[in-house]
Amino acid sequence: LLTLAFEILSSNDLKLSQKTKIDLIKTLSNSSGYSGLAEGQYLDLTFENKKISKENIINMQKKKTGKLFGFCCESIAIVNGKSIKKRNLLRAIGVKIGLLFQIVDDLIDFKGDSKIVGKPTQNDEKKGKATLVNLLGYRQSLDFANNLKKQLDKEIKKLGKKSQDLLESVEFIIDREF
Repeated sequence: LLTLAFEILSSNDLKLSQKTKIDLIKTLSNSSGYSGLAEGQYLDLTFENKKISKENIINMQKKKTGKLFGFCCESIAIVNGKSIKKRNLLRAIGVKIGLLFQIVDDLIDFKGDSKIVGKPTQNDEKKGKATLVNLLGYRQSLDFANNLKKQLDKEIKKLGKKSQDLLESVEFIIDREF
């Protein structure tokens, strides 16, 4: 998928200025590279079957999933020529959305029905994955996710009327059936 994203961003068919395309490509590279997704995946594998702190799990999940969500949110600001301050704000919101997505995905893996979610479940514990669910338990992880969702709702609502789709996306993430 990342290869396709780079192909689209560098295409002549994409009607954006070269400066905007370069900025998008650079931002996606940073989000998916050694300080983003790649590092998150590395940490995910390194942390298997080890006792990992809550902070380290959250950091890993922000990189593994959050950085790509951060890119998605920041890219809107890039395309619209917004300030660095606005880009940073949207990126930070996206990273939190990605963290929420990952936590909910881990909750689904823990308690979900594979027929409903469309993929095998109960794999994280078997593989010794470092997840909040495996560290804190189901209930505490669910509470953490719900609190993160409330925090996101507040932050997103500050963006104004145009943020409704983003609020609905966050709602969709937390309400996935499992």
